[in-house]
Amino acid sequence: MTQSDLVIVETMFCDNEHDQDILRTYFERFKTTLRSVLAQQLSDDIELLFTIYMSSDKRRWIDHSWSIIDNSELPSNMKVRIWEYQHPNGGYPPAQGVDRMKSPNKHAPQRDRLFQVAHSFIDFPSYRSVIRVAIDDDDLWLKNHVSELHRVARQGHLSHPEAEILALGPVNCMIGYVSNDGVDVDIVSMRRTLTGDKLYSLEHATVGTISTLSPWGIPEILDESMAQRLLERGITLRYVKGNAPGFIYLRWGQNLSNYRKDYHVAETYGSFKVESVESLLSYPNQNILTSQEPVEFGTFGKKLEVRASRSSEGTVQYTTNFESLNLADSQICFYLLQSGKRIDVKAYSNRGAGAFTNAPKGVNVKAFVRNNDGIYLRAETDSI
Repeated sequence: MTQSDLVIVETMFCDNEHDQDILRTYFERFKTTLRSVLAQQLSDDIELLFTIYMSSDKRRWIDHSWSIIDNSELPSNMKVRIWEYQHPNGGYPPAQGVDRMKSPNKHAPQRDRLFQVAHSFIDFPSYRSVIRVAIDDDDLWLKNHVSELHRVARQGHLSHPEAEILALGPVNCMIGYVSNDGVDVDIVSMRRTLTGDKLYSLEHATVGTISTLSPWGIPEILDESMAQRLLERGITLRYVKGNAPGFIYLRWGQNLSNYRKDYHVAETYGSFKVESVESLLSYPNQNILTSQEPVEFGTFGKKLEVRASRSSEGTVQYTTNFESLNLADSQICFYLLQSGKRIDVKAYSNRGAGAFTNAPKGVNVKAFVRNNDGIYLRAETDSI
């Protein structure tokens, strides 16, 4: 076994998208993502394998990507591959949600099969540890980010020597709001972790154990109940506080739903503005919050949960765990939604249960918790 660690970085370009105008727009974004990974500065004890998944029908974009790769000066301990795959002739099984329809290969079981065949040649046990991390095709990393994730993972193993599998979620990152006059970037600590930061780290890894541990599958919510659920599968889930942020989560266009992400932000350390997304690639690292102190690992308190049931008379009763969470200076309200539109509301109060009468079928209940800083918890039921 070597004393080096293998870091596998995965990204997927527009998986099941076929519209050429959309692909052209998204490739302009992906070029920056690609360049940000290729520019990573790596310590000597890291080997980085950058795997880019692109379906074989995207030949034009595969060739463009190779042109960028071939014209980049890569460190000796970085290898880059574009793994071409084919969509099934009969299409994918029916799926709920736009994300699963547009990106079926980011979800199990497709992603597990794809990873295993793409990485079957690796001698996993020869490495001290193996780290899997992913980045979406429209975000980017500052040049020190892989080294910081590696530092976080090593400290995680030192802090949890009993853990065979670590699922870690750094919460310090940056959010970049893209507009016509530049990019406004907030340096923040989040109440969750995002793809681009969350990672698996395994010591004594094998292709069998690691193929089902996709970074796309790590929960964003790092609470006690989720940690217990993963522990039953032999996985130790922890948030990471104190990491130096190097991941920039980009919000493209103000017409996006939930364009602002303030309700997921626990603390804002600072902000800056640049003239373009491309200029972020050369933004000075010393201007970003940095840390070389031991990081903190843990789990957040239980998340807000809401349940609803329907009586034969058409009354929808809802219950939550709001009162048991003991959230200081907080109140909760409830919306009754039909096809995403609010048709009734229960105003903010300290009561975590109640009922909507004469509710039509196919509605759902959404709960919001606020304090003096605004809404910071949300939860929603399925349709009933």
